[in-house]
Amino acid sequence: MSGTNGTSHNGVGAATESAASKLDALVQIFDKNAKFLSSSSSQDLSGTSEAEQNARRSLLDASLEIQRLVATPEDFIEQLQINYEHLAAFDWLTEFGVLNHIPINQTLSFEDVATSAKVPADRLRRVVRMAATSNILQEPTPGYVAHSRLSAQIISDPTYLAWVRYVIKYGSTAAGHFARADKKWDHSKEKNHTAWNMAQNVDEPLFVHVGKNKEMTADFAGYMKNMKKSEGLSLKHVLSGFDWASLGEAHVVDIGGSYGDYSILVASHYPSLRFTIQDLPETIEQAKQILPTLDPAVASRITFSAHSFWDSQPIRDADVFFLRRVLHDWPFAESQKILQNLAEALKPGAVIVIMDAVLPVPGSRPARQEAMHRVRDMHMAQSLNAREREIGEWEELFNSTTPKLRLKSVNEPAGSQLSLLVATRDN
Repeated sequence: MSGTNGTSHNGVGAATESAASKLDALVQIFDKNAKFLSSSSSQDLSGTSEAEQNARRSLLDASLEIQRLVATPEDFIEQLQINYEHLAAFDWLTEFGVLNHIPINQTLSFEDVATSAKVPADRLRRVVRMAATSNILQEPTPGYVAHSRLSAQIISDPTYLAWVRYVIKYGSTAAGHFARADKKWDHSKEKNHTAWNMAQNVDEPLFVHVGKNKEMTADFAGYMKNMKKSEGLSLKHVLSGFDWASLGEAHVVDIGGSYGDYSILVASHYPSLRFTIQDLPETIEQAKQILPTLDPAVASRITFSAHSFWDSQPIRDADVFFLRRVLHDWPFAESQKILQNLAEALKPGAVIVIMDAVLPVPGSRPARQEAMHRVRDMHMAQSLNAREREIGEWEELFNSTTPKLRLKSVNEPAGSQLSLLVATRDN
């Protein structure tokens, strides 16, 4: 039969065929990479070579795409419930320090762990069994609990726990207050009118509060340290994302560079470069203590200098001004002010190198990869009323300074969630 019904039927048929074709392709990708990992790496499939990491990422991407392709609305809603109960279970385990009461490579009864952690055995059993469905802890024998691969790795590195604490105590609670904060403050851009402010019941901006709160300072430091350890935000990408060798003998100024992790890494690979690392006085005083621990050949080319990026830039002979994940903390007007100070200080031929996120075009990459970009964009909105930026928004920001800046190149290294944007004066 011709007409609307016939057209609709043909469309559904085409969509079904397309979905089936996508599913077949994803299954082939999954099978190929699973076979590669099982034959080339350790039993836990967490190989560390570049090829193994690529295969692991492909498995994660393909598995999520398969779920997205076959899920029903009921599946989606049930997964939301699973996700928040996983979060609640992990929150409970960390709040009562349960993971620390289970020795790695040992199996204990629920009763023994409950006694040691001073929690009810029945409550512990129920929480552990929920957490175990996300591969945090396991019950290898009925009534007994042991670490899983993931929980053993987390408990072996204290900074992982700091990362988890930050996500649970600050990130997830801010996300839970997002809509209510926007309603209360009518979508305000003020840094103390955020979902984070509402969740924590404080009136000052996040970074001001962090500076006054020792516990949160420790949690935030652990969070930031492990962010750098993750593949997508790894230090190593700064080496491949920009052609440092092309600079020859050059002076690099690291703006808001904290303890200089990135400058030190680049300096260790490029002996013709010298670095000035700028940050606030209290940070610089602590950072200077790192110099005696460095190779003298590197330390001799590193200078720590107290400077606020809100002030006029005193260094006028720099070949590169480098900013890593600075501008995403600030809305447009504040970011413009930071760049304005650098635009005025740029000598002919000098560049500004910004290592920050460039939000992908929607649907242009696997959903899991795009989701992590969107997570960070949402977190910036919820905690600082700031944002990650699309490429057009970066160009708008560069064009807003006097003299104007021009985007020269953008490079996102393989496996990185950050790009390196190179800007110069638009003479």
